[in-house]
Amino acid sequence: MTVIYAIEAFLNLDRVIAILTLIVAGIAAYYAYRAPDKRDLKRVEEHTAATSRHLENQNERSSSDDEFAALIHKAYRVPITVCGTADSGQPLTIYLRTNDPTVLFSRIELLNDMGSHYGKAGCSRTTNSMEFGFTLEADAVMHWLSGSTPIGSDTHLGIQVYMVFEGEETEVNRHVYVVSKGGILKRDPQFPSVNLAVVEIEGQI
Repeated sequence: MTVIYAIEAFLNLDRVIAILTLIVAGIAAYYAYRAPDKRDLKRVEEHTAATSRHLENQNERSSSDDEFAALIHKAYRVPITVCGTADSGQPLTIYLRTNDPTVLFSRIELLNDMGSHYGKAGCSRTTNSMEFGFTLEADAVMHWLSGSTPIGSDTHLGIQVYMVFEGEETEVNRHVYVVSKGGILKRDPQFPSVNLAVVEIEGQI
């Protein structure tokens, strides 16, 4: 009997081993099926590369925004004096002066007291390295002055000054409030009995 039991136990062990072998083989087949193939790996690589490019672009954009904000902040520290005088009905040259040698005034926009656009002009450096000028024709001057409501004898206007700093390429701007002084007269040199109206623009920040 002992021999018979031993044989039966051996056969049962064989079955257990066979079942375990089938289970292990099944698990191995499942994971082999689920393992990523070359296409999966390629998709993962492409996704990783796209994510990396996106992060790089975000960093570059953030850095660019920071640099632009720093330039705007710098522009608002630039002192600007505005002045210009001409006989009424004549071209008017307006000068922009600063004490910052690193700045180049490139162009301006003419604004009324509400900030509406009334013209534009390019700036040129004068013989003074920190002085820039632009000239407005007589009709452009009248158009600009007529855009604002006078307060007393004065007319309040605005000039948007665009500038570029030394070593930079990005253009930034600063708004300057100016006043056209009214009621200024001078004698006509050819006809001393005649008074001529004078347009005088001034402002400072």
